[in-house]
Amino acid sequence: MTGAHPAAPFGCCPPRWSGATLVLPLARKWRLAELGRLTRIAAFAAVLVVIAAGCGSATPPSPPPATTPAPIPVYTLTEPLHRKPFAIDWDEASDSFFVGTYHDGTIYRGHLDDPNVPVFILGQPSQTAAGVRIADGRLYVGGGIYGDIRVYDVATKARVGRFDTGPGGEVIDLVVTGAGDVWVTDGVRPVLWHLTPEQVANGSGTPTALPLGPEITFSPGLAPRTPVASRC
Repeated sequence: MTGAHPAAPFGCCPPRWSGATLVLPLARKWRLAELGRLTRIAAFAAVLVVIAAGCGSATPPSPPPATTPAPIPVYTLTEPLHRKPFAIDWDEASDSFFVGTYHDGTIYRGHLDDPNVPVFILGQPSQTAAGVRIADGRLYVGGGIYGDIRVYDVATKARVGRFDTGPGGEVIDLVVTGAGDVWVTDGVRPVLWHLTPEQVANGSGTPTALPLGPEITFSPGLAPRTPVASRC
């Protein structure tokens, strides 16, 4: 290459051109080599830092918060031909609820996480379920205008007792005490019906009628809906 070459700013030891090649003084060559070596060392150290960071024990991401299912606003009886759901009770032991129908006494059983409520005990003509109560593994049913009190075993669905209060009344709501006594209201007659634990165990017997008056004023159709009794 001919002609003058521009001088590079290297101070007292300027480089020189040899044809198309720029020739550096030895000191300048060493400085540039050292600079390149230091640059490579710094780059290698940065790579090691990145590798070390990647090999460390990373904290696992937090699991997403548990979501609570939305409550079911409507429950549907799967066989509506039994008509007119009338009484309901909650069974904490089985985490389920029971619904009685007035039309034929069919009993449904449902769970809070299922919108469909299937038949639990099929009813029949001349039978109703005006009141239901769950206690100690038994299902107690007030027979309404038919005047009977029925008891079922929840585990087997078998009827284990039936008690007749006679015609002319309307057996409605029930309460079972901790001792096992059963108290039942009547919507027509001014009495409170009582079953002893022995009668319940035997599955038969005549309920005792306790007059409401004079302490409680009775009006037909306005009888106490649910008797008050202690579960102790």
